[in-house]
Amino acid sequence: MGRFASVHDFRLRKAIQVLEQRVCEPVELDIVARESGLSRPHFYKLFRQQVGVTPNIYLNSLRMERAIERLTGTTEAVAAIGLELGFSSQASFSRFFIANGVVPPSTYRRSAQIACTQ
Repeated sequence: MGRFASVHDFRLRKAIQVLEQRVCEPVELDIVARESGLSRPHFYKLFRQQVGVTPNIYLNSLRMERAIERLTGTTEAVAAIGLELGFSSQASFSRFFIANGVVPPSTYRRSAQIACTQ
């Protein structure tokens, strides 16, 4: 949470901690807001003001970071990584990865492996 030291509201710091802990689970942001003691609209407004992005974008960035760590740091199957991150199938994981990373996860892994050997 060091990258968000500028987040002053303790409720948002708690929400960020919850999101980081639950990155591999299906997350309902309404529940995270409630657990943080905020209404949904106030949660979204404060989050965007203090973090700079919406809670959805933040959660997706956490999932992308975790996916990239797993793709580059393990030989685990792409489908298994997707399931570990809470996606229902390799196809849904691939769609998410393409939408957020431009290329399919298997292509990303191959590119990273080639870059490491050069």
